[in-house]
Amino acid sequence: MTFTPRKVGDTFGIISLNSLQPDVAIRTPGGVVWSDGSGHAITSWTAWQKIRYR
Repeated sequence: MTFTPRKVGDTFGIISLNSLQPDVAIRTPGGVVWSDGSGHAITSWTAWQKIRYR
């Protein structure tokens, strides 16, 4: 189990560093997130993008 300080909607991603590295800063489109003591972080994700054609 891990926690995030930001609001997470219906779509999110779980990042795994494959090692026990806490406090690693990870830049995401939603902002910077940090790994927890088990090397995991949660980030928000935009599943859909509105594209306008002319």
